[in-house]
Amino acid sequence: MSSDTRQEAFDVMVSGLIKQGKPSYDIQTLGCMYDNGAGQKCAVGMLIPDDDYSPLLEGNGVSTLAFKAVKFGWKTRHLFNEMNYDMMDAVRTTHDMSVTFYREEGTEKWIDHIKKEYEALAFKLGLEWSHG
Repeated sequence: MSSDTRQEAFDVMVSGLIKQGKPSYDIQTLGCMYDNGAGQKCAVGMLIPDDDYSPLLEGNGVSTLAFKAVKFGWKTRHLFNEMNYDMMDAVRTTHDMSVTFYREEGTEKWIDHIKKEYEALAFKLGLEWSHG
């Protein structure tokens, strides 16, 4: 995967979460979801086009999503091709670990928190940070 595509995938995931203003999780189980049906997506969920989302995708790993993206011709499939799954999993894990913080601290503090977490992750992964 080119570094440009890796950067693009990171930016789509992170900017989507910041714009959305909160994590995506199931209110009953507090488990994270690619799309919680209430208008929120998790980091990796940001890479799943609305028209291609199905509740059957929940619980599938990144490699399965990549397979489906190519097989079904998602418009974002280029972000999954030869994707660095470790990077996607790191972005997803950061999202998933932020749910408790969000529930305790609220939207404004969560946005500041998630920006700091993703800025540090971008540095660790050798990616550019442009999300304030």
